[in-house]
Amino acid sequence: MTLVEQDGRGVWRWAAVEDFLIDVRYGLRVLRKSPGFAAAAVLTIALGIGANATIFGLVDTAQLSVLPLHEPERLVHVWTTDAGGDLHSPVPRQYLALRKYSQVFEQVSAVGWVDDFYGSEESTWQKLSGLAVSANWGRTLGVQPFLGRAFVDEEQTAGRDSVVILSYGCWKTRFHADPRIIGRQIYVSRRRVTVI
Repeated sequence: MTLVEQDGRGVWRWAAVEDFLIDVRYGLRVLRKSPGFAAAAVLTIALGIGANATIFGLVDTAQLSVLPLHEPERLVHVWTTDAGGDLHSPVPRQYLALRKYSQVFEQVSAVGWVDDFYGSEESTWQKLSGLAVSANWGRTLGVQPFLGRAFVDEEQTAGRDSVVILSYGCWKTRFHADPRIIGRQIYVSRRRVTVI
Protein backbone atom coordinates (compact mmCIF):
# COMPACT_ATOMS: atom_id res chain seq x y z
CA MET A 1 0.00 0.00 0.00
CA THR A 2 2.82 2.39 0.87
CA LEU A 3 4.50 1.70 -2.46
CA VAL A 4 1.26 2.49 -4.34
CA GLU A 5 0.91 5.77 -2.39
CA GLN A 6 4.47 6.81 -3.26
CA ASP A 7 3.98 5.97 -6.93
CA GLY A 8 0.71 7.91 -6.98
CA ARG A 9 2.33 10.91 -5.28
CA GLY A 10 5.18 10.78 -7.86
CA VAL A 11 2.67 11.13 -10.71
CA TRP A 12 0.99 14.22 -9.24
CA ARG A 13 4.09 16.22 -8.25
CA TRP A 14 6.84 18.02 -10.14
CA ALA A 15 9.68 15.85 -8.99
CA ALA A 16 12.50 17.80 -10.66
CA VAL A 17 11.38 21.14 -9.20
CA GLU A 18 10.75 19.75 -5.70
CA ASP A 19 14.09 17.90 -5.65
CA PHE A 20 15.88 21.06 -6.81
CA LEU A 21 14.28 23.12 -4.03
CA ILE A 22 15.20 20.48 -1.43
CA ASP A 23 18.82 20.54 -2.66
CA VAL A 24 18.94 24.36 -2.56
CA ARG A 25 17.63 24.43 1.03
CA TYR A 26 20.16 21.81 2.09
CA GLY A 27 23.01 23.69 0.38
CA LEU A 28 22.06 26.97 2.06
CA ARG A 29 21.95 25.26 5.49
CA VAL A 30 25.44 23.81 4.95
CA LEU A 31 26.84 27.14 3.73
CA ARG A 32 25.30 28.98 6.70
CA LYS A 33 27.09 26.64 9.11
CA SER A 34 30.53 27.42 7.60
CA PRO A 35 30.68 31.01 6.24
CA GLY A 36 34.40 30.79 5.31
CA PHE A 37 33.75 27.85 3.03
CA ALA A 38 30.71 29.64 1.62
CA ALA A 39 32.77 32.73 0.75
CA ALA A 40 35.49 30.61 -0.87
CA ALA A 41 32.91 28.65 -2.89
CA VAL A 42 31.12 31.79 -4.12
CA LEU A 43 34.44 33.46 -5.01
CA THR A 44 35.65 30.38 -6.90
CA ILE A 45 32.42 30.15 -8.88
CA ALA A 46 32.50 33.89 -9.66
CA LEU A 47 36.11 33.70 -10.87
CA GLY A 48 35.33 30.64 -13.00
CA ILE A 49 32.34 32.32 -14.65
CA GLY A 50 34.34 35.52 -15.22
CA ALA A 51 37.30 33.67 -16.73
CA ASN A 52 35.03 31.62 -19.01
CA ALA A 53 33.16 34.72 -20.17
CA THR A 54 36.42 36.55 -20.91
CA ILE A 55 37.96 33.66 -22.82
CA PHE A 56 34.79 33.06 -24.81
CA GLY A 57 34.62 36.76 -25.64
CA LEU A 58 38.19 36.71 -26.97
CA VAL A 59 37.67 33.53 -28.97
CA ASP A 60 34.37 34.85 -30.34
CA THR A 61 36.01 38.09 -31.42
CA ALA A 62 39.00 36.37 -32.99
CA GLN A 63 37.52 33.20 -34.47
CA LEU A 64 33.77 32.74 -34.26
CA SER A 65 32.30 36.05 -35.31
CA VAL A 66 30.96 36.16 -38.84
CA LEU A 67 33.26 37.85 -41.29
CA PRO A 68 31.90 41.10 -42.76
CA LEU A 69 32.02 39.60 -46.23
CA HIS A 70 29.42 38.81 -48.85
CA GLU A 71 28.47 35.11 -48.41
CA PRO A 72 31.43 34.09 -46.18
CA GLU A 73 30.10 30.52 -46.03
CA ARG A 74 31.07 30.12 -49.71
CA LEU A 75 34.74 31.02 -49.18
CA VAL A 76 37.31 28.23 -49.28
CA HIS A 77 40.98 28.36 -48.32
CA VAL A 78 43.04 26.00 -50.47
CA TRP A 79 46.14 24.36 -48.97
CA THR A 80 48.67 21.92 -50.37
CA THR A 81 50.25 19.09 -48.41
CA ASP A 82 53.74 17.69 -48.67
CA ALA A 83 54.81 14.05 -48.27
CA GLY A 84 54.94 14.50 -44.48
CA GLY A 85 51.36 15.78 -44.35
CA ASP A 86 52.33 19.39 -43.51
CA LEU A 87 50.07 22.13 -44.87
CA HIS A 88 51.46 24.87 -47.11
CA SER A 89 50.03 27.72 -49.13
CA PRO A 90 50.13 27.01 -52.85
CA VAL A 91 53.16 28.37 -54.70
CA PRO A 92 52.49 30.76 -57.63
CA ARG A 93 52.71 27.94 -60.20
CA GLN A 94 50.03 25.94 -58.33
CA TYR A 95 47.85 29.03 -57.93
CA LEU A 96 48.01 29.81 -61.65
CA ALA A 97 47.17 26.20 -62.55
CA LEU A 98 44.23 26.16 -60.15
CA ARG A 99 42.98 29.45 -61.52
CA LYS A 100 43.30 28.31 -65.12
CA TYR A 101 41.98 24.74 -64.92
CA SER A 102 39.58 24.66 -61.97
CA GLN A 103 35.92 24.39 -62.85
CA VAL A 104 34.82 24.12 -59.22
CA PHE A 105 35.36 27.71 -58.09
CA GLU A 106 33.78 30.92 -59.37
CA GLN A 107 36.91 32.90 -58.50
CA VAL A 108 40.40 31.89 -57.45
CA SER A 109 42.55 34.56 -55.85
CA ALA A 110 45.89 34.56 -54.09
CA VAL A 111 47.00 36.26 -50.91
CA GLY A 112 50.24 36.24 -48.95
CA TRP A 113 51.68 38.10 -45.97
CA VAL A 114 54.45 40.60 -46.61
CA ASP A 115 56.53 42.84 -44.38
CA ASP A 116 57.48 46.04 -46.15
CA PHE A 117 58.87 49.35 -45.08
CA TYR A 118 56.95 52.53 -45.59
CA GLY A 119 58.50 55.96 -45.73
CA SER A 120 59.92 58.58 -47.99
CA GLU A 121 63.32 59.91 -48.86
CA GLU A 122 62.97 62.58 -46.17
CA SER A 123 61.36 60.51 -43.38
CA THR A 124 62.29 57.54 -41.23
CA TRP A 125 61.30 54.16 -42.61
CA GLN A 126 58.68 52.26 -40.59
CA LYS A 127 57.85 48.56 -40.73
CA LEU A 128 54.51 47.96 -42.43
CA SER A 129 52.85 44.55 -42.49
CA GLY A 130 50.45 43.88 -45.32
CA LEU A 131 49.16 41.50 -47.93
CA ALA A 132 50.27 40.82 -51.47
CA VAL A 133 47.07 39.90 -53.33
CA SER A 134 45.94 39.03 -56.81
CA ALA A 135 43.91 41.63 -58.67
CA ASN A 136 40.61 39.77 -58.17
CA TRP A 137 41.00 39.44 -54.38
CA GLY A 138 38.35 42.07 -53.57
CA ARG A 139 35.89 40.59 -56.07
CA THR A 140 36.43 37.12 -54.62
CA LEU A 141 35.62 38.36 -51.11
CA GLY A 142 32.76 40.51 -52.36
CA VAL A 143 34.15 43.73 -50.86
CA GLN A 144 34.82 47.19 -52.21
CA PRO A 145 37.27 49.77 -50.87
CA PHE A 146 35.84 52.39 -48.50
CA LEU A 147 37.36 55.07 -50.74
CA GLY A 148 38.94 54.86 -54.16
CA ARG A 149 38.82 51.81 -56.36
CA ALA A 150 39.80 48.14 -56.38
CA PHE A 151 42.62 46.57 -58.36
CA VAL A 152 42.11 45.85 -62.06
CA ASP A 153 43.50 42.80 -63.88
CA GLU A 154 46.06 44.81 -65.85
CA GLU A 155 47.75 45.82 -62.58
CA GLN A 156 48.73 42.21 -61.95
CA THR A 157 51.41 42.30 -64.65
CA ALA A 158 54.99 43.26 -63.86
CA GLY A 159 55.69 46.93 -64.42
CA ARG A 160 52.06 47.93 -63.96
CA ASP A 161 51.75 46.60 -60.41
CA SER A 162 52.90 49.73 -58.56
CA VAL A 163 49.57 50.38 -56.84
CA VAL A 164 48.43 49.80 -53.25
CA ILE A 165 45.22 49.81 -51.29
CA LEU A 166 45.57 50.91 -47.67
CA SER A 167 43.79 49.06 -44.89
CA TYR A 168 41.31 51.16 -42.92
CA GLY A 169 43.56 51.01 -39.84
CA CYS A 170 46.64 52.10 -41.79
CA TRP A 171 44.70 54.92 -43.45
CA LYS A 172 43.46 56.16 -40.05
CA THR A 173 46.73 55.88 -38.10
CA ARG A 174 49.49 56.58 -40.63
CA PHE A 175 47.65 58.92 -42.98
CA HIS A 176 45.30 60.58 -40.47
CA ALA A 177 42.18 59.51 -42.44
CA ASP A 178 43.02 61.97 -45.21
CA PRO A 179 40.75 61.22 -48.21
CA ARG A 180 43.18 63.13 -50.47
CA ILE A 181 45.69 60.27 -50.15
CA ILE A 182 44.01 58.60 -53.15
CA GLY A 183 46.15 59.19 -56.23
CA ARG A 184 49.22 60.22 -54.21
CA GLN A 185 52.45 58.32 -54.47
CA ILE A 186 54.17 56.83 -51.44
CA TYR A 187 57.24 54.66 -51.01
CA VAL A 188 56.87 51.03 -49.95
CA SER A 189 60.20 49.20 -49.59
CA ARG A 190 61.93 52.01 -51.49
CA ARG A 191 59.56 51.58 -54.43
CA ARG A 192 57.21 54.33 -55.52
CA VAL A 193 53.58 53.15 -55.56
CA THR A 194 50.27 54.94 -56.08
CA VAL A 195 47.49 54.72 -53.50
CA ILE A 196 44.29 53.74 -55.26
